[in-house]
Amino acid sequence: MFEARRRRDPGARLVSGAGFLGAGVSLWNYFNEASGIAGTPGAMLVIGSSALLFLVGFALRGRSRGVLSLLALVLILGTTFAGWLLESPTLLVAMALALLGWLGHALFRPRREFA
Repeated sequence: MFEARRRRDPGARLVSGAGFLGAGVSLWNYFNEASGIAGTPGAMLVIGSSALLFLVGFALRGRSRGVLSLLALVLILGTTFAGWLLESPTLLVAMALALLGWLGHALFRPRREFA
């Protein structure tokens, strides 16, 4: 019973890692004058959405995975769109990794067995 709670979910870990990477890239873009998007509200928005994706990735390992899984997908798609508008290829790569992690979490996680 307790083992089911503690199982590993590499997809959720990849979502968290990509959110962390996205937040780091966005912070770099926000403060780096050479990036072309330094100090813009769009870069600030992407920092927040990436940080939220990082937290949601950790929460995906819990019990309420349906709603959080949908929230993670919306965050990934929205951050990808914002990264495309901000012309940040590194952020796009991070969100592609997040999408791969989300697919791994949604499609390949073990299902609960009811006895």
